[in-house]
Amino acid sequence: MDEKKLDAMLKDMAAELPNEDLYGKELERQINRRLKAVAVRTVLSVLAGILGLLLVVSPLVGLFCYNPLKKQKALIGDTDNELAQYMRAYASVFLPYRSVYGTQVKNKGFGVYEVTLMMPEPAVGKAVLWSSEMEVVYEVRWGRWYGQKNTDRFQAPVNRLQMMKETETILPELTLLPDSCLIYCTLALETPAEPQELYREEINLHWLQVEQNANDVQAGISLDYFQSTQTDRSGMNGAQLKEEFLADLDILLSDRELLTAHGIYVSRGIGEEAAGGILMYPGTLLEEVRDDVAAQEAVRTRIVSVSGRKQDLLRYLEEVGAVFIDVDYVLLSSWSR
Repeated sequence: MDEKKLDAMLKDMAAELPNEDLYGKELERQINRRLKAVAVRTVLSVLAGILGLLLVVSPLVGLFCYNPLKKQKALIGDTDNELAQYMRAYASVFLPYRSVYGTQVKNKGFGVYEVTLMMPEPAVGKAVLWSSEMEVVYEVRWGRWYGQKNTDRFQAPVNRLQMMKETETILPELTLLPDSCLIYCTLALETPAEPQELYREEINLHWLQVEQNANDVQAGISLDYFQSTQTDRSGMNGAQLKEEFLADLDILLSDRELLTAHGIYVSRGIGEEAAGGILMYPGTLLEEVRDDVAAQEAVRTRIVSVSGRKQDLLRYLEEVGAVFIDVDYVLLSSWSR
C-alpha cells in the first residue's frame, strides 16, 4: 500500500472517532485492526492471482507441449492403455529381452509430467507387478524426455552387433561354464532363416531381427509372452510374425513425436567392422522398413536372441549355423536373479 492511500485511510478513521473521549490506546487498536484487514485482503488477492495462474496458465502450457496423459486412456478393460501399448511395441521392435507391463503418468503442472514404465530388469526372472524395483521413470518436461530412474532398461546398446565375435572363438569359454548355467545370447546366422526353422523345445527364442533391404534400421520382433492382453507369438511362423511386426510398426508410426523422443537403432555389418548409432528423426526410415516387409511373403531373420542351458545351447549353435555370437547374460541356474 502506498503512502497516500495510508494517509487517506488514517484521516477517514480519525474523522469517524469522537475526538474528546477517545484515548490513544483505543486509536492504536482501531488502526491496527484496519491494517490487518488490509493485509488480509492483500494476501487473498495474491493467492487468488496464483490460483488463477495455476487454473489458466498451466492448462494452456499443457496444450502446447507433448501430453502423455492423453495416451493413458484404457484400451482393453482396465489393464492396458495406449501408452503401455506404444511402449510395449517399441520394446518389441528395438529391445531384446525387454517387456513393458504397464504405465503410469502424473501431471506435475505447467507442461511437466512424470511417466513410469513397469519394466523389470532383463533376465531376472519373476518380478512383483507395480513394485519399485520394476519402475523406469522419466520426467517429460515441455515435450522432452529426461531419465530419472532405470532408464537404461529402455535403451539398447547401439554397438550391440559390433560386440559380436566369431562363434569358434567364444566356444572354448562357453564350455568352461557349469552345465547348470542358463545362457542368454544373440546369434548371427550364416544365412537368413524363417522363424519356424529356429524353434527348439529346449531353447527359448526371445527376439529376432527382421530381414529387410530398405535401410539399416535394427528392427525386430519380440516372441516373449507375459500377459493376457498380449498375443502369444511363441511358435508363430514367418507369415504370422510378419503381420505382428507390421502391427507394431503401425503403432510406432502413429506417434512420430514419441518415436523421435526415443529414437530408432541402426547397424551396419556384424563384428568389429560394424557401425551403429541412433537416428533422432526416424519416421521416414521406419516407413521404408514397413513397406519393404509388407511386400514379403514371410519374415526371415539372420540375427536372433535366445536362451538355454549350456549343453542345449552349444548343440543349438551347431544346428542353426551360428557364425557370430554375443553373450548377453549368464545365470548360474534357472533360479538365479
